[in-house]
Amino acid sequence: MQTLLLLRDSDLRALRPHHVEPVALPGGTVPVVTFRQAKTGDEVRLPLPPAAAAIWHAHRGALAVPTQQQRNRRMKQLARVAQLTRPFVRVQYVRGEPTEQVLPLYQVVTTHTARHTGADLLMLGSGGDSNLREKALGHAGVYGHDALERYGPALLQAWAAVLSEPKTDNTRADTGPRAAPSRACVAVPVRTIGQYKLPQLTK
Repeated sequence: MQTLLLLRDSDLRALRPHHVEPVALPGGTVPVVTFRQAKTGDEVRLPLPPAAAAIWHAHRGALAVPTQQQRNRRMKQLARVAQLTRPFVRVQYVRGEPTEQVLPLYQVVTTHTARHTGADLLMLGSGGDSNLREKALGHAGVYGHDALERYGPALLQAWAAVLSEPKTDNTRADTGPRAAPSRACVAVPVRTIGQYKLPQLTK
């Protein structure tokens, strides 16, 4: 969820059900998160990509977010299991002087990594639109009265480009029969809200 909304950890933990409401944008009505950043006080209004809307719906707007320390520890554990061990040079400043430390990548993964991973994914999906990235990060005073109407559809298009299944051109030769679906895959009933297909909750 943090990656999909590019939120700081403090802002993610502060989200409440009333922060997300449907808003009519060009192309249809979508759920939009509206809140003020804890760090800057600036208002943020961002459309939820379908994957984030599904998470929000599944939790009924009450996200169970552990403390930042717990999340950092769990992320490092997962990254280590995933064998993210390539060397990473961490630069820290001590009395104004840079010092370098080479660490395995899993040791430097934090909740802030999720925020900037989302920013990099948006760059990929938007064809390198750094302006859109900055708007999603909330780094500048970019949330004017009509910012959501101007940039919301572009944000959703960028996420759709990143998260959709890879497209194939029909000119490639067929390499043989496709593998049977894994038995681990389970069909999940969905319901449609506007243009979003969200998973049905089970009791």
